[in-house]
Amino acid sequence: MGAQFFSYNPPGSPGTSANGSPAPSSPSMNGTGYGPHGHQMYATTAPRFSNQLHFGAKLPAHVQLNHSMLTASPYQPPMGLSTHPATSSMPATNSVSAGVVAGVNGQMTIAGPHHQKQLEAAQLSRQAASPHHHARVAAAASRTSALTAANSGAGADGQTDGSGTNSGAKASEWTIVDLGGMQIKNVSKELFRYSFLTTLYLNHNALHFIPPEISRLRSLTLLDISGNKLTALPPELGMLVLLRELLMFDNEITFLPAEFGGLCMLETLGLEGNPLNEPIASMIQNEGTTAVISYLRDTCPAGPEPADREWISLEEDAYGSTPNDSFTIMTYNALSERYATAQAHPHTPSWALSWDYRKGLLLQEFLNYNADILCVQEVEGGQFEEYFREQLAQHGEYEGVFSPKSRARTMTESERKIVDGCATFYKSSKFTLIEKHTVEFQQIAMQRPELRKSEDMLNRVMLKDNIAVIVLLENKETGGR
Repeated sequence: MGAQFFSYNPPGSPGTSANGSPAPSSPSMNGTGYGPHGHQMYATTAPRFSNQLHFGAKLPAHVQLNHSMLTASPYQPPMGLSTHPATSSMPATNSVSAGVVAGVNGQMTIAGPHHQKQLEAAQLSRQAASPHHHARVAAAASRTSALTAANSGAGADGQTDGSGTNSGAKASEWTIVDLGGMQIKNVSKELFRYSFLTTLYLNHNALHFIPPEISRLRSLTLLDISGNKLTALPPELGMLVLLRELLMFDNEITFLPAEFGGLCMLETLGLEGNPLNEPIASMIQNEGTTAVISYLRDTCPAGPEPADREWISLEEDAYGSTPNDSFTIMTYNALSERYATAQAHPHTPSWALSWDYRKGLLLQEFLNYNADILCVQEVEGGQFEEYFREQLAQHGEYEGVFSPKSRARTMTESERKIVDGCATFYKSSKFTLIEKHTVEFQQIAMQRPELRKSEDMLNRVMLKDNIAVIVLLENKETGGR
């Protein structure tokens, strides 16, 4: 049956009536889902902001909603409902589907696609305020599916044993917990031991605080904390890197922790109904979730400096070398600018991927360790010619050689500058260059018939143009090579 919901209504809780049956979701709801007077909504709490009116959520009184209030015409308050002066702001009060937000005094603004998405998602969230709404919807869908399968004589996976039962049925496994609509004030940290959870509904409760231990739920892809009384969020939420939906509609949140920039897979960030500070408030409406996450990632403070690397000492006796023949060698992947993209490195701020920022740090790293031989991969031709060769010669007495990947042979001179390859630098005071060889793996594989028959060779070598560079050096003092 796949992932299932887990919900629990203790006796006497808001989700149960006196006889233990589920309580109605609203005093206005009857069996048809509508109130006795058509589309009628009742307030559960006082309006959060004195100058805001949210249809379908928290109204200051019993308000009759008719279709004229869902049009793009200038806003006219219903009889008995007072409004604030024209100078006050009025959020979305009319048809979401029309993509129009009407203000007071006939002023209207068009909701863009990102704002439209926020409004629609917020509306769905407000309709899910009853106890265990998501669990009950899933249970109804499951019963319908089971009934359909039983009528057709097939199991959930379409396999039967001839008697109409599913022979391959497995024990149910649940990865979703629905604790929504229960007016819960505190969440036990024991809940966060269930690290296998993929979906957690804590919406429409009375939570003032989310424990930082929620970061243990590393498998979460959906977290709904809408309709609570949250004023701040723990930075540890940024560690839930698998999240695709993070819904926090209708809270008291004014800012987002910069650590949320780590949520690189997030597709929906629900923020409507919060008194957010700028620039997040405008950004979520005009540019959407991706822009907000990118902004937070770029403004996140830099982490601690990495620890110094430790040299690996080889056994001198194993090679019979003398102290004068010993040397230090350092290998480093410089990360070509063409590969330093946000898509390839989604957790990294854009400023940290910039070549103008990285090149100085790389040079400093190379010079600080002061190795006798320096082997660098993913160096672009232009970077070698115009930066590394000159800087390392001037500040570190290095000479160097470079070989680009095989594709450079078919390119113009300007195009070859952005092709990466391997660069080897050596202390000119200690070594003399004797020979340099470039190994093109693709060419070697094509020249050897036995390699062309290997599937691994086709997948790993033939489709790429990777190379290696072999440099033969001579020690000026000892003559050793």
